Formats: sequence, structure tokens, C-alpha cells
Amino acid sequence: MLNYTNRIRILFWLVILVLPISSVSAALLETTEPIKLESTPILVKVGSITQISAKSTDYSDKLPIEGVAIRLQSTSKPEIYFRFLNSSDTWSDWNSAHLFEEPFSDRWIATYNDELADNSRQFEVKIEVTDNSIVKILEQGVFPVDTEIYPNIAAKPFYYQTDIPKPTIISRQEWGARPPNGNYSTMPYYDKLTIHHAAGWGAKTLQEGIAAVKSIQDFHIDGRGWTDIAYHFLIDKAGNIFQGRPETVIGAHVMSHNTGNLGVCILGCYHPPYTAYPCNDQLTQESHDAAVHLFAWLADKFDYKDRVLLGHRDYYDYEHTSCPGNNIHRLLPEIREEIYTFRQLGGPPYEYTIAENYPNPFFNSTTIGYNLPVESEITISIYNIKGETVINLVEKTQPKGSHTINWNGLDSQNNLSHAGVYFYQIKTHQDVTSEIDEYYSETGKMMFLK
Repeated sequence: MLNYTNRIRILFWLVILVLPISSVSAALLETTEPIKLESTPILVKVGSITQISAKSTDYSDKLPIEGVAIRLQSTSKPEIYFRFLNSSDTWSDWNSAHLFEEPFSDRWIATYNDELADNSRQFEVKIEVTDNSIVKILEQGVFPVDTEIYPNIAAKPFYYQTDIPKPTIISRQEWGARPPNGNYSTMPYYDKLTIHHAAGWGAKTLQEGIAAVKSIQDFHIDGRGWTDIAYHFLIDKAGNIFQGRPETVIGAHVMSHNTGNLGVCILGCYHPPYTAYPCNDQLTQESHDAAVHLFAWLADKFDYKDRVLLGHRDYYDYEHTSCPGNNIHRLLPEIREEIYTFRQLGGPPYEYTIAENYPNPFFNSTTIGYNLPVESEITISIYNIKGETVINLVEKTQPKGSHTINWNGLDSQNNLSHAGVYFYQIKTHQDVTSEIDEYYSETGKMMFLK
């Protein structure tokens, strides 16, 4: 049982931890318009329950709205209630919030999105936890009304023939998606591509990715009131790609700019510095490669113009949203060029390369690896120290891709070569696309031991 001193200590830290965050310039809860708290949250004890309450500032200037939300940290599951002040300066009764847990974290989102909230100009939130829990209010906001009017035009054929292989995509059935809560609107045309970050919901494995995507869908349907998860695709840190909405329908990922716009969300939080909770993720190579492949496939499939990819925040001024976070946004010029190159060359490899043979030196056999960015007629030859051809290991046309060839020390007459220094050389023999060098030749050195 806690003594008086320990109870005071716990209350002290609870008061400190519920202080509002005022230094954040752009909301990380990307589905909301950020608002501030009117004052420091108030903490009281009611038996074994700790109650934390806070009022928002007046948000009349942001009306109309579709609901409100707060994000918080709590070491145990909280009970959360909202009440609302209407235009007649009358407070409503307390109402239970919808509560959503962010998997593999101590973060929660609480929302309220019915008529009480829609017609309000201020809210008060009450959080109840056990007295040994630590709570921190992270951010709060209102849900703006999307006034975008979808064009009433006939949809063009929704895809084109592409030579780019479809990336591996985890289907809605495979990750356990809920059915949509209503009807989709068909995408009438395709002219925008957008990258997002989830501002949380980090996932390093397939199972974590499934849990994160299911949690986001629950929040978007039950908390935000949308038909389905907002994005068309989501990518975890391991490079797993999850199907969100079908790419043939309009999403809900960029306010007022969803028509013609395919949205891809990178799981995790990529906008340091951020004082409310850690947001220092770096784009993994696996996520990066998956995003480039996915965007290239989509761009070819739907006949996009080159280099159209934008970050979420590029549609607005920076104060509206920080998405996809600085750690992704600064990479967009590079990612656009990689998508372009992927479309031109059908994916990696993008250039001719030949690797150092392995092992080197060698006794019985050695392996030479090489990359062809396009189908090429090539010769790979072995030369001795005098420049004489020992054997041509490869003399044929090979497809684009990564290849290997072994040399076991035998010459063209099937005789074992003498120990010593040898050279291997790759040469191309035909014109290739203007995206790469017209011809290629590269030489390496190796040591044969007996």
C-alpha cells in the first residue's frame, strides 16, 4: 500500500506528464486539424481512480467539423469521456469516447464524432486511470469536413499493360481487413501519387505490420468515420506491402485532393525533433526499395507522367501537416528519380557491374557475379598474364538481371591451368538503351592456387 509521501510523488509526476505540448508546430495526428488546450490539465483523486481533465481552446474558426480526437500515452488502458460546449454556451453530458490502442506502444487515440461534437465549439476531456498509471496528453485536434466533390465523369480503362513486375502485396484477406463500411467511389482518372507516414504505428516484422494496419483501419472507420482505411497501400519497416483500399477507388488520405490520387503510407514516425513522443525513424532500405517498386508499378499501370510523386504536406502550407516527416520528405527528389529509372529499365539492376570473384585466391573453383541492366549479348573471358585467352566462360545473350558463373581452372581444351595470376573480363556486344552506357567492358584480377 502506498504511503502518503509516495502518493504525493505519483501525483507530482502525473501533473508534470499531462502538461500540454506547446512547442509542436505541426500536428502528428494526421487526420486532424491541431488545436491547443486552454490551460494545464487538472488532476484529482477519486478513491483509487486518478482523473485528469482538460479543456480545448475555442475552435469556432475551424467549423464545420466531423468530430474531435486526442492522443495520449498511458501505461494502462484509460477510460476517456468527452463533453461539448455548444453555441448556446451549454455543456453536454459526459459521453464515452471511442478508444484505439496503437499496437506495440503505450499510445492511445480517443475520438468522438457524432452530432454533439459536430455542433460544438469547445470540448472537455476526462481521462480516468488507476493511481499507479502514468499519463501524458500528446496532442489534440478536430476532424475537418472534406468538401471535395468527386467528378461525375465516366471512368477510363483503369489500367494499362506494363512490363514492370507487380511487387508482392499482402492482400486484404491475408491481413484480415474488415469489409468497407459503405460504398467506394470509382477513381475516374489517375494524375497524383502521394507518400505519407503513419506518425506512429511502427512495425518491424510482418506480424507487427498486420497488427498496425488493422489498428489504423479500425481508427479510420470507427474513429474517423470513413468508409475504409484511408490509404491504398501501406509499407512496414521490413518492406512488406499491404493492400489498403483497392487502387481503383478514391481514397481519403489527402483532404480535398483525393480524386486521381493514389496514397502510400510508410508505417512509423519520421519527423524529428518532436517533443510529444519519439518520431526519429529513418526510412529503412527495405521500405525504400518497396516504395520505389510499388510507385513505379502503379505509375506504369495507370500511365502516370514522370516525377509526379508528392509528400502529403506538399498540397498545403507546412502548418497543416508535417506528413510524411522530414526524414522521408528530404528523400523525395531521390525517390522520384529512382521511380523514373525503374520505369525506364524495369527495376534493378540499373547498370552493368561485375563483382570481385569469390573466393580469391582460390584452389578448386571461384564464382564471378555480374549484373545486366538490359538483355545483353555478352562475353566473359579468362586471360593469362600474357594476355592470351584461356577460356570464354560465357558467349551468349542473357536477360536483364543478376547472374553468376564459375571457373574451375580448366582451359578451353579442358586442361587444368597452371597456378598463377589470371584476369576475367566482361564485354557487351550490342546497343542498349540510352539510359546506360552503349557498351560495357570491365576486368578483374584473381589468383589460382594448386
